[in-house]
Amino acid sequence: MTPRQVLYSSHRAQFVPFEVSARERCPAFDFCEVVPKKNPPPNVEEINLAGTIPEITNNLTKQQRTLKPDFMHNLEQIIDECVHACDVVSKVPAVRALFNSSMVFDLVIVEVFGSECFLPLGRRFDAPVVGLLSSVPLPWVNEQLGNPEATAYVPAYMMGYGQRMTLWERFANTMSVLIAKIIYRYNSQIPSQAIANRLFGAGPSLEVLAQEYSLVLSNSHFSINEVRPLVPALVEVGGLHLDDTEKLPRHQSSNMAGLAKKWRTFGYRCFAYGDISLLSLHLGAGRKKQFELAKSHNEIYLSISIRNERVVLKWDFKTLLDTSLEGVVYWSFGSMSRIETMPRDALNEMFSVLAELPLKILVKMNRALLPPNITIPGNVYTKSWIPQYKTLCHSNLKLFISHGGLLGIQEAVACGVPMLVIPLYADQALNARAMVDRGIAKVLSLSEITSNAWRDSLHDLLTNHKYKENAISLQSLFLDRPLPPLEMGVYWIEYVLRHKGAKHLRSPALDLHLYQKLLLDIILINISTHQYRTGSPKSISNLKCEKAKSVPFLSLAMIYHAASSVISSTLRVRFQPQAQAPADVVETTVSNALKLGYNHIDTAFNYNNEEAIGKAIKNWINSGEGTRDDLFITTKLPHVANRASDVRRFVEMQLERLQLDYLNLYLIHVPFGFHCDPEKLTPVVLDNGNYSLDMETNHVNTWKAMEECHKDGLIHNLGLSNFNQQQIAKIIKEVEIKPQVLQVELHAQFQQIPLRTFCMENDIVVTAYAPLGSPGAKDHFVTKYNYSPDTFPNLLGHPDVKEIAAKHNKTPAQVLLNFLLSQGVTVIPKSTSEARLKENMDIYDFVLSPEEICCLKNLDRGEEGRIFNFLFWKGVEKHPEYPFPEQLKLIEGIENTQ
Repeated sequence: MTPRQVLYSSHRAQFVPFEVSARERCPAFDFCEVVPKKNPPPNVEEINLAGTIPEITNNLTKQQRTLKPDFMHNLEQIIDECVHACDVVSKVPAVRALFNSSMVFDLVIVEVFGSECFLPLGRRFDAPVVGLLSSVPLPWVNEQLGNPEATAYVPAYMMGYGQRMTLWERFANTMSVLIAKIIYRYNSQIPSQAIANRLFGAGPSLEVLAQEYSLVLSNSHFSINEVRPLVPALVEVGGLHLDDTEKLPRHQSSNMAGLAKKWRTFGYRCFAYGDISLLSLHLGAGRKKQFELAKSHNEIYLSISIRNERVVLKWDFKTLLDTSLEGVVYWSFGSMSRIETMPRDALNEMFSVLAELPLKILVKMNRALLPPNITIPGNVYTKSWIPQYKTLCHSNLKLFISHGGLLGIQEAVACGVPMLVIPLYADQALNARAMVDRGIAKVLSLSEITSNAWRDSLHDLLTNHKYKENAISLQSLFLDRPLPPLEMGVYWIEYVLRHKGAKHLRSPALDLHLYQKLLLDIILINISTHQYRTGSPKSISNLKCEKAKSVPFLSLAMIYHAASSVISSTLRVRFQPQAQAPADVVETTVSNALKLGYNHIDTAFNYNNEEAIGKAIKNWINSGEGTRDDLFITTKLPHVANRASDVRRFVEMQLERLQLDYLNLYLIHVPFGFHCDPEKLTPVVLDNGNYSLDMETNHVNTWKAMEECHKDGLIHNLGLSNFNQQQIAKIIKEVEIKPQVLQVELHAQFQQIPLRTFCMENDIVVTAYAPLGSPGAKDHFVTKYNYSPDTFPNLLGHPDVKEIAAKHNKTPAQVLLNFLLSQGVTVIPKSTSEARLKENMDIYDFVLSPEEICCLKNLDRGEEGRIFNFLFWKGVEKHPEYPFPEQLKLIEGIENTQ
């Protein structure tokens, strides 16, 4: 019904036996094929795509660039071709009509390779999706399935390394995986998303849909493609295309009929992706047999084709093979590359060496396409097509000269034949290296082919018995399985159908953030614990300039930089009560931040934006972009609810506003309290302008009420905000659950070193608000509260900060945030700008030097650097729990000097 997105006949060759078997077992199987039939059966419907897409068959060696070891170019080329194919097919009216039909399917089978533009079919037909992968697991497929990469010992696609890599190879291997994912994201996923949206309309992103595969069958096997970790949803069926019927009769007809009857009993109707390639592999009598089989089972056999020719292939080398008792060498570059397009001089040298062999040579090539003045020896027999698997398994076949294509490698291994491999493209270098490591092959690159190198390699492979012995040993490992590859694949397809999509196979890794999968948070905790408890300074002041080169703290900073946004990439959606942004602005800001990867939202009852935030979160979750467990939501008990009797009422009210079942973190916003206007839920203001103070504030009782909410699952973590050291110490002494977080004003000119030292000793995480000196609040406080403009430090314009920023090619804001993180302080910068949100996340790829940290530490002005002393709430200094008595002394001292 929908084509595959590739143009390579080798991919088609792998899946043909599987598709045939599926049709035999399934009572109604709609399949998109590529070869139009002159007289299709009545139950076969075709969509002819002839001529719409160019073929990549038998011409690859003309593209000399692809002969270079340039995996990026190769990957980009493959992906661009796949995306183009999807784009062309998606515009065919008959295809669009088919996709929008009312037909019902129980299963969607797609090829997993270079584009995902047809993935929405799973949701379109409400059916599980199974992927067929023609290679080893690709980097983006591993990511989609939550499968570990293991780049330390699993060689990457296209890199050509073995499992025992050097330091440099492990580095290059890891970087190639990262680069491949980036290329796939921008060259495939983004343009494919546009195609999918045009074809199916708006819906979940392809990135989300790609994580919904029920199963992926990979054309790999650990015996030849390296040992690697595999999640249950990724099953190896390497050798799926191998047909052993002539060698090992399996009474398949009776088995197939029985399984077809079994599938009809289940009531299944199956649906699979076909191919849009120009292919010539599975044609002639075999095709007719498929049609008859489909008709006999009353199957709907649906076909998409882009070619009008027929090629009937006959085996005409059997006599030659049977009579060549001295042995035969078979040379083929597969379905994509032409031997005859190799440089003339290289071909002459190779043929001259082959003439020296006392063996017959079979070569897959078209003599008519050879360059002029090429002499073909008398012992060389050529044909434009040779039935490869049968040839390789003939008892007189001595050696296979190959380009290293995976299907040919599998066939040679299954037949126990040594190989001389000349890798040209894509994963062929990887396959070649694997065969060399197993002792059954030698490798030559095109640039290395000389008469001597060619002669020496052929002589070694044909005379050294170890290659044949190793090939027989590997053959045994490859074929020794509980089920043949085809039956294994069909078994798992049936498993998915029996268990209605088999969602239990989905890896939990898909629900984790990168830092969680890499255990960076655990590493951070271990380093931090070691820092605090084994010889680390007990006072942060010890880490000033004279200790600026302290290695443990710099290491801690580097781990912090690697950790996820749960620790430090935090969105602070904060608006002052009298300078509130409209609800739609708040909602848009939160939505943008979530899309950018922010997952810690800090708000408060006093900010009057909890309802807008709750709406944005709900829309994000409902869209399928994430789950509640992906988020860390912090809010605060307001200053009008500091009594124990107020706690549960406000917690439940705030949960309702946020549309949540629980809060990740709940803070007491300020240590003092005001009497509450019961209707407005705002502080009562007296006639003289003073705020009405609630003098009966009891922090311990309020905290114990919060502990009860924690026990009931409404709050997961408890903390404080704007408390001083003495107030925190009193709570710690008398409560069951100690404060886990303290949120305070903290920036380069107000670094709160004594308070941070106290928190470090008591395992309390310090979170900084106003980490940039709150430049956005300056106008509001100057206008409304008569603040002096000098109260707000110009940290973003400070010469030292700007100099450091220029050195790292960062903004001053990024340097200031990085500095606080390097000191073990988490940050919550306030922003409603999407550009600023992006900028605030881009702070983990550089590390400040000890000298730069020393310079920024010297900006600290102590208590004089404090911006927010809360005296704008008139009369608040008379509250017994006013937390900043040093501010009152400072202000009194300034007044006395005036």
